[in-house]
Amino acid sequence: MLFIIGSVVVVACVIGGYIANGGHMGVLFQPFEWLIIGGAAIGAFIISNRKPVLSRTLGAITLVSSTRGRHFDSGDLAKAEELGRRAGLAVDNARLYSERSRVAQTLQASLLPRALPHIPGIELASRFRPAGEGLEVGGDFYDVFPRSESEWALVVGDVSGKGAEAAAITALARYSLRTAAMEEGAPSAALRRLNQAMLSEGTSQFATVVLAYISAAAGGGLDVRVALGGHPPPLVLRADGSIETPGSYGVLLGILEDPALHDRDLTLRPGDAMLLYTDGVTEAGSRDRPLGEHGLRDLVSRLREREPEQLVDAVEQAVVAAQTGEPRDDIALLALTVSR
Repeated sequence: MLFIIGSVVVVACVIGGYIANGGHMGVLFQPFEWLIIGGAAIGAFIISNRKPVLSRTLGAITLVSSTRGRHFDSGDLAKAEELGRRAGLAVDNARLYSERSRVAQTLQASLLPRALPHIPGIELASRFRPAGEGLEVGGDFYDVFPRSESEWALVVGDVSGKGAEAAAITALARYSLRTAAMEEGAPSAALRRLNQAMLSEGTSQFATVVLAYISAAAGGGLDVRVALGGHPPPLVLRADGSIETPGSYGVLLGILEDPALHDRDLTLRPGDAMLLYTDGVTEAGSRDRPLGEHGLRDLVSRLREREPEQLVDAVEQAVVAAQTGEPRDDIALLALTVSR
Protein backbone atom coordinates (compact mmCIF):
# COMPACT_ATOMS: atom_id res chain seq x y z
CA MET A 1 0.00 0.00 0.00
CA LEU A 2 1.49 3.39 -0.99
CA PHE A 3 0.66 6.83 0.40
CA ILE A 4 2.21 10.22 -0.38
CA ILE A 5 2.17 12.82 2.41
CA GLY A 6 3.94 15.95 1.24
CA SER A 7 7.37 14.83 0.17
CA VAL A 8 7.16 11.63 2.19
CA VAL A 9 6.25 8.35 0.59
CA VAL A 10 4.70 5.94 3.04
CA VAL A 11 4.82 2.26 2.23
CA ALA A 12 2.55 0.21 4.47
CA CYS A 13 2.47 -3.55 4.37
CA VAL A 14 0.02 -5.36 6.58
CA ILE A 15 1.42 -8.80 7.26
CA GLY A 16 -1.45 -10.35 9.21
CA GLY A 17 -2.75 -10.55 12.73
CA TYR A 18 -5.52 -8.72 14.52
CA ILE A 19 -6.27 -6.40 17.39
CA ALA A 20 -8.60 -7.47 20.17
CA ASN A 21 -8.31 -5.85 23.58
CA GLY A 22 -11.68 -6.06 25.30
CA GLY A 23 -13.14 -3.39 23.06
CA HIS A 24 -10.16 -1.05 23.54
CA MET A 25 -7.77 -0.31 20.74
CA GLY A 26 -4.12 0.53 21.12
CA VAL A 27 -1.46 0.78 18.42
CA LEU A 28 2.20 0.92 19.40
CA PHE A 29 4.91 2.10 17.03
CA GLN A 30 8.39 0.95 17.87
CA PRO A 31 11.11 2.51 15.68
CA PHE A 32 13.61 -0.25 15.10
CA GLU A 33 15.76 1.00 12.24
CA TRP A 34 16.83 4.28 10.67
CA LEU A 35 18.86 4.22 7.45
CA ILE A 36 20.17 6.73 4.95
CA ILE A 37 20.07 5.33 1.43
CA GLY A 38 21.08 7.61 -1.42
CA GLY A 39 20.41 10.66 0.70
CA ALA A 40 16.86 9.53 1.60
CA ALA A 41 15.97 8.79 5.17
CA ILE A 42 14.06 5.57 5.74
CA GLY A 43 12.34 4.82 9.01
CA ALA A 44 10.62 1.51 9.71
CA PHE A 45 8.13 0.86 12.48
CA ILE A 46 6.47 -2.22 13.86
CA ILE A 47 2.70 -1.88 14.20
CA SER A 48 1.32 -3.83 17.12
CA ASN A 49 -1.46 -3.70 19.69
CA ARG A 50 -1.03 -3.04 23.35
CA LYS A 51 -2.08 -5.97 25.46
CA PRO A 52 -1.38 -6.63 29.13
CA VAL A 53 0.29 -9.95 28.38
CA LEU A 54 0.75 -10.54 24.66
CA SER A 55 1.58 -8.10 21.87
CA ARG A 56 0.82 -9.09 18.29
CA THR A 57 2.65 -7.68 15.32
CA LEU A 58 0.24 -6.57 12.64
CA GLY A 59 2.50 -5.15 9.98
CA ALA A 60 5.08 -2.52 9.18
CA ILE A 61 5.16 1.04 7.87
CA THR A 62 8.15 2.40 6.02
CA LEU A 63 8.66 6.14 5.47
CA VAL A 64 10.73 7.20 2.47
CA SER A 65 11.57 10.87 1.91
CA SER A 66 12.09 12.15 -1.63
CA THR A 67 13.96 15.21 -0.32
CA ARG A 68 17.73 14.69 -0.34
CA GLY A 69 19.33 14.91 3.06
CA ARG A 70 16.06 15.11 4.97
CA HIS A 71 15.74 13.28 8.27
CA PHE A 72 12.44 12.44 9.94
CA ASP A 73 11.37 14.34 13.03
CA SER A 74 8.69 13.98 15.70
CA GLY A 75 6.07 15.42 13.35
CA ASP A 76 6.71 12.63 10.85
CA LEU A 77 6.50 10.11 13.66
CA ALA A 78 3.12 11.52 14.73
CA LYS A 79 1.80 11.15 11.17
CA ALA A 80 3.08 7.60 11.01
CA GLU A 81 1.44 6.80 14.33
CA GLU A 82 -1.91 8.20 13.15
CA LEU A 83 -1.66 6.29 9.88
CA GLY A 84 -0.81 3.11 11.73
CA ARG A 85 -3.66 3.63 14.19
CA ARG A 86 -6.13 3.91 11.32
CA ALA A 87 -4.60 0.89 9.60
CA GLY A 88 -4.96 -1.09 12.82
CA LEU A 89 -8.61 -0.10 13.11
CA ALA A 90 -9.22 -1.14 9.51
CA VAL A 91 -7.55 -4.51 10.06
CA ASP A 92 -9.57 -5.12 13.21
CA ASN A 93 -12.86 -4.08 11.59
CA ALA A 94 -12.18 -6.37 8.65
CA ARG A 95 -11.44 -9.25 11.01
CA LEU A 96 -14.63 -8.66 13.01
CA TYR A 97 -16.69 -8.38 9.81
CA SER A 98 -15.26 -11.63 8.46
CA GLU A 99 -15.74 -13.44 11.76
CA ARG A 100 -19.33 -12.27 12.13
CA SER A 101 -20.12 -13.34 8.58
CA ARG A 102 -18.50 -16.73 9.11
CA VAL A 103 -20.40 -17.38 12.33
CA ALA A 104 -23.72 -16.34 10.78
CA GLN A 105 -23.17 -18.52 7.72
CA THR A 106 -22.14 -21.52 9.82
CA LEU A 107 -25.12 -21.21 12.14
CA GLN A 108 -27.50 -20.64 9.23
CA ALA A 109 -26.22 -23.72 7.44
CA SER A 110 -26.84 -25.81 10.56
CA LEU A 111 -30.53 -24.85 10.40
CA LEU A 112 -30.95 -26.21 6.87
CA PRO A 113 -30.58 -29.75 5.51
CA ARG A 114 -27.15 -30.47 4.06
CA ALA A 115 -28.73 -32.06 1.00
CA LEU A 116 -32.18 -32.93 -0.25
CA PRO A 117 -33.09 -36.62 -0.17
CA HIS A 118 -33.82 -38.72 -3.21
CA ILE A 119 -37.52 -39.56 -3.39
CA PRO A 120 -38.60 -41.99 -6.13
CA GLY A 121 -40.99 -40.46 -8.64
CA ILE A 122 -40.33 -36.80 -7.84
CA GLU A 123 -37.62 -34.21 -8.30
CA LEU A 124 -36.76 -31.65 -5.63
CA ALA A 125 -34.92 -28.33 -5.53
CA SER A 126 -34.45 -25.74 -2.81
CA ARG A 127 -33.03 -22.29 -2.43
CA PHE A 128 -32.16 -20.11 0.54
CA ARG A 129 -31.01 -16.51 0.16
CA PRO A 130 -30.28 -14.42 3.26
CA ALA A 131 -31.21 -10.77 3.38
CA GLY A 132 -28.53 -8.13 2.92
CA GLU A 133 -24.96 -9.29 3.35
CA GLY A 134 -25.81 -12.33 5.46
CA LEU A 135 -24.30 -10.95 8.69
CA GLU A 136 -27.27 -12.04 10.80
CA VAL A 137 -28.96 -15.41 11.10
CA GLY A 138 -32.44 -15.28 9.61
CA GLY A 139 -35.54 -17.23 10.55
CA ASP A 140 -36.45 -18.73 7.18
CA PHE A 141 -35.95 -22.48 6.86
CA TYR A 142 -36.98 -25.55 4.89
CA ASP A 143 -36.75 -29.28 5.46
CA VAL A 144 -37.58 -32.61 3.81
CA PHE A 145 -37.61 -35.86 5.78
CA PRO A 146 -39.36 -39.26 5.78
CA ARG A 147 -42.38 -39.97 7.99
CA SER A 148 -42.38 -43.64 7.09
CA GLU A 149 -41.19 -45.91 4.31
CA SER A 150 -43.94 -44.58 2.04
CA GLU A 151 -44.55 -40.98 3.18
CA TRP A 152 -42.45 -37.83 3.33
CA ALA A 153 -42.81 -34.44 5.00
CA LEU A 154 -41.98 -31.10 3.35
CA VAL A 155 -41.64 -27.97 5.47
CA VAL A 156 -41.05 -24.29 4.78
CA GLY A 157 -41.19 -21.83 7.67
CA ASP A 158 -40.42 -18.29 8.73
CA VAL A 159 -39.58 -17.31 12.31
CA SER A 160 -39.91 -13.64 13.20
CA GLY A 161 -36.80 -11.58 13.84
CA LYS A 162 -33.12 -12.25 13.30
CA GLY A 163 -30.09 -13.15 15.33
CA ALA A 164 -29.55 -15.65 18.12
CA GLU A 165 -33.14 -15.80 19.38
CA ALA A 166 -34.52 -16.34 15.88
CA ALA A 167 -31.93 -19.07 15.33
CA ALA A 168 -32.95 -20.80 18.57
CA ILE A 169 -36.64 -20.80 17.63
CA THR A 170 -35.82 -21.92 14.09
CA ALA A 171 -33.98 -24.92 15.50
CA LEU A 172 -36.89 -25.59 17.87
CA ALA A 173 -39.36 -25.42 14.97
CA ARG A 174 -37.39 -27.68 12.69
CA TYR A 175 -36.72 -30.43 15.20
CA SER A 176 -40.13 -30.22 16.88
CA LEU A 177 -41.76 -30.79 13.50
CA ARG A 178 -39.44 -33.71 12.77
CA THR A 179 -40.54 -35.31 16.03
CA ALA A 180 -44.24 -34.48 15.74
CA ALA A 181 -44.46 -35.67 12.14
CA MET A 182 -43.43 -39.16 13.22
CA GLU A 183 -46.73 -39.54 15.04
CA GLU A 184 -50.01 -40.56 13.49
CA GLY A 185 -52.22 -37.70 12.43
CA ALA A 186 -52.62 -34.89 9.94
CA PRO A 187 -50.13 -32.07 9.33
CA SER A 188 -52.26 -29.74 11.45
CA ALA A 189 -51.61 -31.98 14.49
CA ALA A 190 -47.85 -31.53 14.05
CA LEU A 191 -48.28 -27.77 13.76
CA ARG A 192 -50.22 -27.77 17.02
CA ARG A 193 -47.37 -29.61 18.70
CA LEU A 194 -44.97 -26.96 17.44
CA ASN A 195 -47.30 -24.23 18.69
CA GLN A 196 -47.27 -25.72 22.18
CA ALA A 197 -43.49 -26.07 22.14
CA MET A 198 -43.10 -22.39 21.24
CA LEU A 199 -45.53 -21.29 23.97
CA SER A 200 -43.64 -23.43 26.49
CA GLU A 201 -40.42 -21.61 25.59
CA GLY A 202 -41.99 -18.32 26.61
CA THR A 203 -40.47 -16.58 23.62
CA SER A 204 -41.75 -13.39 22.05
CA GLN A 205 -41.03 -14.85 18.61
CA PHE A 206 -43.75 -16.28 16.37
CA ALA A 207 -43.57 -18.39 13.24
CA THR A 208 -45.44 -19.19 10.06
CA VAL A 209 -45.14 -22.70 8.64
CA VAL A 210 -46.43 -24.73 5.72
CA LEU A 211 -46.27 -28.48 6.29
CA ALA A 212 -47.10 -31.02 3.58
CA TYR A 213 -47.19 -34.82 3.75
CA ILE A 214 -46.72 -36.56 0.41
CA SER A 215 -47.10 -40.20 -0.61
CA ALA A 216 -47.50 -42.14 -3.84
CA ALA A 217 -51.04 -41.99 -5.26
CA ALA A 218 -52.86 -44.94 -6.75
CA GLY A 219 -52.50 -44.80 -10.51
CA GLY A 220 -49.48 -42.48 -10.38
CA GLY A 221 -48.70 -39.08 -8.98
CA LEU A 222 -48.72 -37.94 -5.36
CA ASP A 223 -51.32 -37.61 -2.65
CA VAL A 224 -50.67 -34.43 -0.68
CA ARG A 225 -52.01 -33.22 2.68
CA VAL A 226 -51.23 -29.59 3.51
CA ALA A 227 -51.67 -27.49 6.66
CA LEU A 228 -50.77 -23.83 7.07
CA GLY A 229 -49.87 -22.00 10.26
CA GLY A 230 -50.24 -18.38 9.19
CA HIS A 231 -48.19 -19.11 6.07
CA PRO A 232 -48.80 -18.40 2.38
CA PRO A 233 -50.32 -21.44 0.65
CA PRO A 234 -48.15 -23.37 -1.79
CA LEU A 235 -48.49 -22.74 -5.49
CA VAL A 236 -49.51 -25.82 -7.46
CA LEU A 237 -48.60 -25.57 -11.14
CA ARG A 238 -50.57 -28.05 -13.18
CA ALA A 239 -49.16 -29.59 -16.33
CA ASP A 240 -51.60 -27.48 -18.39
CA GLY A 241 -50.23 -24.23 -16.90
CA SER A 242 -53.09 -23.53 -14.49
CA ILE A 243 -52.32 -22.44 -10.91
CA GLU A 244 -53.94 -23.53 -7.65
CA THR A 245 -53.32 -22.35 -4.06
CA PRO A 246 -54.52 -25.12 -1.72
CA GLY A 247 -55.11 -24.49 1.95
CA SER A 248 -56.11 -21.54 4.12
CA TYR A 249 -53.63 -19.36 5.99
CA GLY A 250 -54.57 -20.45 9.49
CA VAL A 251 -53.12 -18.67 12.52
CA LEU A 252 -49.56 -17.69 13.40
CA LEU A 253 -47.80 -20.20 15.62
CA GLY A 254 -46.53 -19.25 19.06
CA ILE A 255 -49.33 -16.74 19.76
CA LEU A 256 -52.52 -18.58 20.80
CA GLU A 257 -53.11 -21.67 22.91
CA ASP A 258 -55.50 -23.22 20.39
CA PRO A 259 -54.92 -21.80 16.90
CA ALA A 260 -57.33 -22.58 14.08
CA LEU A 261 -55.45 -24.93 11.75
CA HIS A 262 -56.94 -26.87 8.85
CA ASP A 263 -55.80 -29.59 6.46
CA ARG A 264 -56.32 -29.70 2.74
CA ASP A 265 -55.98 -32.79 0.51
CA LEU A 266 -54.99 -32.70 -3.15
CA THR A 267 -53.38 -34.89 -5.78
CA LEU A 268 -50.42 -34.03 -7.98
CA ARG A 269 -50.34 -35.78 -11.34
CA PRO A 270 -47.30 -36.49 -13.54
CA GLY A 271 -46.00 -33.18 -14.87
CA ASP A 272 -47.46 -31.13 -11.98
CA ALA A 273 -45.25 -29.00 -9.75
CA MET A 274 -45.61 -27.49 -6.28
CA LEU A 275 -43.73 -24.51 -4.85
CA LEU A 276 -43.45 -23.73 -1.13
CA TYR A 277 -42.03 -20.30 -0.28
CA THR A 278 -41.68 -17.65 2.43
CA ASP A 279 -43.12 -14.14 2.34
CA GLY A 280 -39.74 -12.66 1.48
CA VAL A 281 -40.66 -13.64 -2.09
CA THR A 282 -44.03 -11.88 -2.35
CA GLU A 283 -42.86 -8.85 -0.35
CA ALA A 284 -39.86 -8.24 -2.63
CA GLY A 285 -39.81 -4.95 -4.48
CA SER A 286 -40.77 -1.44 -3.46
CA ARG A 287 -43.23 -1.12 -0.60
CA ASP A 288 -45.90 0.40 -2.84
CA ARG A 289 -45.34 -2.12 -5.66
CA PRO A 290 -44.14 -5.47 -4.27
CA LEU A 291 -43.95 -8.59 -6.38
CA GLY A 292 -47.02 -9.86 -4.54
CA GLU A 293 -48.91 -13.12 -4.81
CA HIS A 294 -50.36 -12.19 -8.19
CA GLY A 295 -46.92 -11.41 -9.57
CA LEU A 296 -45.60 -14.73 -8.29
CA ARG A 297 -48.55 -16.61 -9.80
CA ASP A 298 -47.98 -14.94 -13.16
CA LEU A 299 -44.29 -15.83 -13.05
CA VAL A 300 -44.83 -19.46 -12.06
CA SER A 301 -47.60 -19.96 -14.64
CA ARG A 302 -45.00 -19.32 -17.35
CA LEU A 303 -42.66 -21.96 -15.98
CA ARG A 304 -44.56 -25.16 -16.68
CA GLU A 305 -42.53 -28.12 -17.88
CA ARG A 306 -39.49 -26.66 -16.10
CA GLU A 307 -37.25 -28.62 -13.77
CA PRO A 308 -37.50 -27.73 -10.06
CA GLU A 309 -34.03 -26.19 -10.15
CA GLN A 310 -35.10 -23.91 -12.99
CA LEU A 311 -38.23 -22.99 -11.06
CA VAL A 312 -36.41 -21.86 -7.91
CA ASP A 313 -33.76 -20.10 -10.02
CA ALA A 314 -36.43 -18.09 -11.84
CA VAL A 315 -38.19 -17.10 -8.63
CA GLU A 316 -34.94 -16.06 -6.95
CA GLN A 317 -33.96 -13.95 -9.96
CA ALA A 318 -37.40 -12.29 -9.97
CA VAL A 319 -37.01 -11.40 -6.28
CA VAL A 320 -33.59 -9.84 -6.85
CA ALA A 321 -34.78 -7.97 -9.96
CA ALA A 322 -37.85 -6.61 -8.17
CA GLN A 323 -35.86 -4.26 -5.94
CA THR A 324 -32.77 -2.15 -5.76
CA GLY A 325 -29.87 -3.84 -3.99
CA GLU A 326 -30.04 -7.00 -1.95
CA PRO A 327 -33.40 -8.43 -0.79
CA ARG A 328 -34.65 -6.88 2.46
CA ASP A 329 -35.88 -10.21 3.79
CA ASP A 330 -34.64 -13.79 3.67
CA ILE A 331 -36.23 -16.09 1.13
CA ALA A 332 -36.64 -19.86 1.31
CA LEU A 333 -37.95 -21.93 -1.61
CA LEU A 334 -38.76 -25.62 -1.95
CA ALA A 335 -40.06 -26.97 -5.25
CA LEU A 336 -41.01 -30.42 -6.46
CA THR A 337 -42.22 -31.88 -9.72
CA VAL A 338 -43.86 -35.23 -10.31
CA SER A 339 -42.00 -37.30 -12.86
CA ARG A 340 -43.91 -38.14 -16.00
